[in-house]
Amino acid sequence: MTTLTAQAVHFAYRRRTVLHDVDLSAQPGRVLSILGPNGAGKTTLLKCLNGLLRPSAGRVLLGDRPLGEYRRRERSAAMAYVPQAEPSRFPMRVFDAVLLGRRPYLGWTPRRADLEAVAHTIDMVGIDHLAQRDMHELSGGERQKVGIAKAIAQDPDVLLLDEPTTYLDLEHQLNVLQILAGLAEKRRVTVVMTIHDLNHALAASDDIVVMKQGRIVASGAPSCVDPELVAEVYGVHCDVITHRGRPIVVPRTEIGLHGLPRTDAEEVKVHETREEEEPAS
Repeated sequence: MTTLTAQAVHFAYRRRTVLHDVDLSAQPGRVLSILGPNGAGKTTLLKCLNGLLRPSAGRVLLGDRPLGEYRRRERSAAMAYVPQAEPSRFPMRVFDAVLLGRRPYLGWTPRRADLEAVAHTIDMVGIDHLAQRDMHELSGGERQKVGIAKAIAQDPDVLLLDEPTTYLDLEHQLNVLQILAGLAEKRRVTVVMTIHDLNHALAASDDIVVMKQGRIVASGAPSCVDPELVAEVYGVHCDVITHRGRPIVVPRTEIGLHGLPRTDAEEVKVHETREEEEPAS
């Protein structure tokens, strides 16, 4: 069980600052979702958390040690990362692709325990029917689930995922979120993910972090997401209602004529026009 912590993390691509003094703490046995609009710095933060990028200031701690102190094999055994899209560059069966997640533990040949771990993970993620298929034959959604299975097979203490429900239909989105919640609850994995669907995040997360322009503007339980915060971060007016103890974001903007969003004021005007056009009875 390992805590992942960011302390005053700052990052810039050349002269363009992307992260400003970000503080974050992800706890074992909990799912933390990072929310925010496109360009908020979510993916850059994940890459700093897993060591793909080195912060220009501040530090990342894995447990009580700075991330930079871990050797690559040691870090790979403790932390897994699922990017938004992981291209398959070489012909490879799905089973073998998932087996790559066992690299931190492999010798010259896979052990029986490694093969069993892969088979169990493939079954858990629901891709057993794809096990002998070539990765090049898969859809984007199927490849996404293979990437998630590979990370789970790694048996990490910390699991980082960048938009894990991308390319998935609704059923498989919910399935993946249930799997992540189960890993946190049953294996005490520290799960950190970025996700665009606010309602999925609010339903599946124990903790929420909301970013805007490289800064964290809100954090806490899902209940921290309210209409004022959504308007500030996304520029969308909404209502937040409670269903089965969880908040749900309901946008006030409807899709109007010609597929364009219709504001509340325009909705009123449409109703008034219709009333004027209706013949008197």
